[in-house]
This record gives sequence, C-alpha cells and structure tokens, in this order.
Amino acid sequence: MSETKVGCPGFFVSALRGGSGKTLLTIGLSAAFKALGKKTAPFKKGPDYIDAGWLSLAAGRPCYNLDTYLISESRVLHSYLKNTVCSGADIAVIEGNRGLFDGIDLDGRTSTAETAKLLGLPVLLCLDCTKSTRTMAASVLGCLHFDPDVRIGGVMGVLSVVLNRLNMSVIAFNWKETVRYVPSWQEVLVSVTLVTLLIVLFRWIVNRMPIMKEDPAFPQEH
Repeated sequence: MSETKVGCPGFFVSALRGGSGKTLLTIGLSAAFKALGKKTAPFKKGPDYIDAGWLSLAAGRPCYNLDTYLISESRVLHSYLKNTVCSGADIAVIEGNRGLFDGIDLDGRTSTAETAKLLGLPVLLCLDCTKSTRTMAASVLGCLHFDPDVRIGGVMGVLSVVLNRLNMSVIAFNWKETVRYVPSWQEVLVSVTLVTLLIVLFRWIVNRMPIMKEDPAFPQEH
C-alpha cells in the first residue's frame, strides 16, 4: 500500500463517471478492512453527505469531506493528517466523485485526480463494463496516459482496476483476451477478491438495514 505525503497509507476509489459503482466498492472495502481489525479512516471527495453517512457506518468512524473547491489545499492536507495519522488510523479509503479527471474547468481543477496527486495517493479505478469488453482496455490505457502523474496502481501491489457489472457469459473468453492489451491486467482485482469483498459488504448491509430503516433522518439516496 502506498504512503501519502503526510504519512498514512491509503488510496482513492474512482471511475470514468458517476454511477459506476464507486460508492458500493468504497463501502465494501471500508467494511472489509474493519472486519479485518483495521482502523479505517473513510473520506469523501467533494461536499456529498449521503455517501459520507454510509461510509461512516461501514468503517465505524466519522467520514470527512476533502473538497479543494470549498477549502484550501493546505486545509485538505491538514484534515487528512488530523483524521489519519493523528487519530491512529491504519489505512484511509477515499471515495472520489464523478469521473476521475472531472473538475470545474478544462484543466481538471478540484478533480479526484488532482486531489489524489495532492495527497500523493494511488487510485483504484472501478469500471462499469456494461455491454463492453475490449473497449475497457482502451479506457484504462487512456486513463493511464492522460495524466502520468496520477498513479492508477500501487494498491495491493498491482495495477488497480475493478471490473464491475461484467457479463458472466463472456468472461471465459473475451476478458481473458482483453486483459492482454493492458500490461499487468493478468493481476486485475476481479474474481475471488471481488466476490469476497461483496460478501462482506452485503453481510454488513443486511445486518444494519433494520437500524437504518428505523432512522428516518438517515439519507437513503441522492
């Protein structure tokens, strides 16, 4: 796991766009780390409070927002340090917003990519593979080369890509061939790792749904 500029291991979870599965994956990872006994510090990039509520429940710790649009970069760094190193966290899991490079202008200012570079953290890319196979290789290659300073990798020692919403009927052949187009995709985080993660996630949700339903103030959706 890579170290940030301020000393705590962690990573961002991002995607090509909103609705790709970032929140589900980040919640699952937070719950899984907690189940392993890790003190997990959850963060949400941007001002979103609904996802932050879910992440807080999953990690068992408060989730803080990292937003370079509303506050200065120095305050973002301070918040990360205060709520990771100074609070005894073992790892930080940060959910990005929208697409990885989407910001307030053509230069991508305030984007998840820029925030990841600010903190010196790698990015785990969650791809929505609905009705697609080989094109996903092109998408990953594009992200890898669009901004070389953004590290899509280093999480768990491999090129960090999670393939979401796969068509199981085509995995046996098409995905086996597709991964050859991207170096190190032979080690992509799918299969047993993802299934184990989702089992932990759904067990966590099932166990806590009665609590959530009884609280009318708890946000359910955007």
